[in-house]
Amino acid sequence: MNQLYNTIPITSVARRTITDITGIAAPEQAGSSISAVCNIAAMVFDGKSIDSVFMYNPDAIALWLFQKYTTIFDKAFLYSDIQIPMLSIMPSVTPVCFASMYTGAMPDVHGIQTYEKPVLKTDTIFDAFLRAGKRPVIISTANDSISCIFLNRDMGLVDEARIR
Repeated sequence: MNQLYNTIPITSVARRTITDITGIAAPEQAGSSISAVCNIAAMVFDGKSIDSVFMYNPDAIALWLFQKYTTIFDKAFLYSDIQIPMLSIMPSVTPVCFASMYTGAMPDVHGIQTYEKPVLKTDTIFDAFLRAGKRPVIISTANDSISCIFLNRDMGLVDEARIR
């Protein structure tokens, strides 16, 4: 018997999933959306596009950690409409994964293939929001992956160094 692993890649996050539920044009390299998320959003929001999105990124939680310590995640289940185990990108390190999630592209396309933090030149979901007249902002700790790789965009970036 074949074992089925997580089949939804993290590149689906920014592809058409978030852009579909917000009604904006997707990043250039967009592919398909996560239908379960889009279907639930359509149900919850009565088929209307939503005006804003809050995306929380606690970094990776390995499936084995989730399986071993499931009760730690009880509140996440209580306050979430859906949980989807996703297929990571390799190498599975933070800057590669964030770049893949928010461009919808594989590492050979967006260019981050190791634990490095260059500014992305590839079209991102943040660029899609900006084109749609939205005001994206990233709130993070100083010098972490997400606060470094999405620089040089006309959007808000607040990190702990700027808060102090």
